[in-house]
Amino acid sequence: MTLYHIFYDEDKNIAWSSTAGVTEGIIEEQAAEHDYGYAAIECSEIPIGEKFYINDEEDDIVEKTLFDPTFSTTNPEIDEVIDVENVPAGTEVFLDSVSVGIMEDTTLTFTSTEAGLFTVVLKKDKYYDYMQEIIVKRFGE
Repeated sequence: MTLYHIFYDEDKNIAWSSTAGVTEGIIEEQAAEHDYGYAAIECSEIPIGEKFYINDEEDDIVEKTLFDPTFSTTNPEIDEVIDVENVPAGTEVFLDSVSVGIMEDTTLTFTSTEAGLFTVVLKKDKYYDYMQEIIVKRFGE
């Protein structure tokens, strides 16, 4: 276990961490300029923001959650409906890098209207980003 000095935002997302000495001046500067909180925590892994966040008690790190969606199909034909279930409410959905909205419930439904390769990305605070490619076939393919 290694002692890490961790700076995090108001949502407990880790901004940066260090094993080097951190002075009161650095802690005060990070709070004043970035509104970062501070915690000194012993960790067995490097506490990076892409993988961890700070718990509510601000005394430990927590690994982000994996999405576990279920797609009715990832190879639909044109005009076929695709249902995606088991997506947490509050998830932002991206289609080919463009946000199409934030989920209010746990099921996403969309229709494949043109052939091609499309990428669906799911993003939610405290979750790893999730990516799924959808290949829409032309009629008869």
